[in-house]
Amino acid sequence: MPFLRTAIRALLLVTTTGLALAGTLAAPASAATLDGSESDLLGAINSFRASKGLSTLVVSDTLTVAAKWMATDMSVNNYFGHTSLDGRTPQQRMGDAGYPAYANWTGENIAAGYTVANDVLNGWINSPGHYAVLTNANYRAIGIGRAYASGSTYQWYWDADFGGAIAGLDVLYQTRIQAERFESAEEYERYRGVYVVTAEVMQRLPEHAILMHPLPRLGEIDPLVDADPRSAYFRQARNGLWVRMAVLDWAMAR
Repeated sequence: MPFLRTAIRALLLVTTTGLALAGTLAAPASAATLDGSESDLLGAINSFRASKGLSTLVVSDTLTVAAKWMATDMSVNNYFGHTSLDGRTPQQRMGDAGYPAYANWTGENIAAGYTVANDVLNGWINSPGHYAVLTNANYRAIGIGRAYASGSTYQWYWDADFGGAIAGLDVLYQTRIQAERFESAEEYERYRGVYVVTAEVMQRLPEHAILMHPLPRLGEIDPLVDADPRSAYFRQARNGLWVRMAVLDWAMAR
């Protein structure tokens, strides 16, 4: 069917061009990954917030860059405080890392001398100022960093930067936590349910942003989010059919 083949090839061209253009909409910061202990602190903070009826915090690359920089700077230069040695405040460091700090709620908790995440969290819970940051209902995003220096006063230094928006997003691509990639069932259970996109999370997404997911899902997107017009995963699955048809037609015609 020449007409169908031509139409499908045209669709393939439009689709691949559209994907290329989508990649130029924003220049996000380089992905900042959390190590195991930083992930433990994220899980502990979100579990604590959930016990208070507060929203889950989503990891922000830019906030993580700021937090990791500060933790490292404190450890290397052997000091402890919210103002870095170059004179910048937490808000300034978040802004310099690319987070829209001056247009959103921001906050910072730091800790030193603790080796495990639960001790960090408990220290913050028992400090009124830090507790206020942990329980601030305006926060939706977080970045976490820790660093070690053997010759420093406290050796381990921790930083958590909080923000009121999921910054700089055009597309939020959520996937399931894959049990088969964990070394044990216990480790999987520790992280299952920590990263969940809820209606509260969607409230902090820009109006033009979309939420994607490869499907099927296993609880990492609240079904209440389905009604949000920015939820694109069902359209994504439907359009994927035509893209696959186009790819197969192109490959078989060569």
